[in-house]
Amino acid sequence: MKRVKRTTLMGLTIGLAALLLIYTFLRSFTGIRLEESTERIAINCVIFAAIGIFFMNRQLAGQEKKDKEEEEAQKKLEAEDLPEDDES
Repeated sequence: MKRVKRTTLMGLTIGLAALLLIYTFLRSFTGIRLEESTERIAINCVIFAAIGIFFMNRQLAGQEKKDKEEEEAQKKLEAEDLPEDDES
């Protein structure tokens, strides 16, 4: 399974923000509106999606940190296991 990149999550968050801004401008300047209940559901969905993306981003950041620490520990072990050359 392919991992989601954090830049993809950032792009999704920006897309959701752009969607809200576009709807707000259309609503303000052109008068285009949805029904109140539909509008509330749509805005709640966008907000919950943004919160979900935030938590996924935190989870990926933690996983990346853990992977990096494991990689550094592995390199340190490999460096210790190499035989040292004696010059005598």
